[in-house]
Amino acid sequence: MPTMGKIIEEAQFLSDRISAQVRLICCSILGVIWGFFISDVEIIKLLIKCYGKTFIFLIFLSIVILSIDYFQYLAGYLNASRLLNKLINNKSTEGNYDQESLGYKIRDACFRWKQILLLVEIVIFVSILILFFSNCPFAP
Repeated sequence: MPTMGKIIEEAQFLSDRISAQVRLICCSILGVIWGFFISDVEIIKLLIKCYGKTFIFLIFLSIVILSIDYFQYLAGYLNASRLLNKLINNKSTEGNYDQESLGYKIRDACFRWKQILLLVEIVIFVSILILFFSNCPFAP
């Protein structure tokens, strides 16, 4: 049976991996869309003509998601700094995060929202590609 310490350790590891995957997928989508915009291939030019504004929206969404990721870590850092200062002032070696504090709530909300927005972005991006290439007469 796993101990609370092991469960916390696993949750921390997994949340870090999720954050890394969010950044990787966001940057990958940005790269693919950038590749679409600079492409000289006729079918991709047609794709941009049909869905260029949506791709611009997805670029914006990626930037929002990456910004939320940054604010999650900033809130976490400020939370940890606040707790550390409290421990130093109390000459203590152990403490608990205040889960009701604004910083803690912001960190948690950012973690959830970046995942939700990334799922929305993936669905839109994949849907565009499926719609375009399933209806395009020039598609292979």
